[in-house]
Amino acid sequence: MPKWKHQVNVKASFHNDDMTFTQRRDAICKTFRKAPFWPKDHEELERADAETWRIWELVDELADTEGEDEFDWVWDEIYDWADRNRVWIATF
Repeated sequence: MPKWKHQVNVKASFHNDDMTFTQRRDAICKTFRKAPFWPKDHEELERADAETWRIWELVDELADTEGEDEFDWVWDEIYDWADRNRVWIATF
């Protein structure tokens, strides 16, 4: 059984049909930016490893998505990152 270092809980927004696509996307990005593994400032990011840089880039890219197809592509990349880094993403 895998051991998860962190959990990112996006349940409240991921499948919330009362929110627009943009609202869901922004809420998900906000949740990631509050996660314990997220660099607190640019100085911490400067000292970070490649995996931390990668999630920073992916969440910034996710924040710029304009539709569900684009979102899904970036989201798949975030899931791959999460698997490598033992981060559980709760969507249900």
